[in-house]
Amino acid sequence: MTTVPVCPLTYETTTCPALSLLWALLEEIHSLSDKLDAMQQILKTEESKKEKASTTKRFPVSGMIIALQLEYPDKTWTSDDFAKEIGCTGAA
Repeated sequence: MTTVPVCPLTYETTTCPALSLLWALLEEIHSLSDKLDAMQQILKTEESKKEKASTTKRFPVSGMIIALQLEYPDKTWTSDDFAKEIGCTGAA
C-alpha cells in the first residue's frame, strides 16, 4: 500500500507549490555559486598578473654590480661609478 504525499501548505494530494519554489531557489543558489566561482578565478588571475608584473619590473642592480666587479676586478668602484655604468641612480 502506497501513501500519496500530502502538501504541508495546502494539505492536499496535488502538486505542492513549496517544492517548485524550493527547486527554483536551489537553482538560483547554484547559479550564484557558479558566478562566485568565476569571480574568484578572475581575482586569482588578476592577483597573479600583478605579482608577476611587480617581480619582472625590478631592475637587477645587484647582479649587474657583481658582473661589473667580475669583469673589472682591479678597478675600485664607487656607487656613482656603478650607477653611471649600469644606467641608474646612485641610490639604487
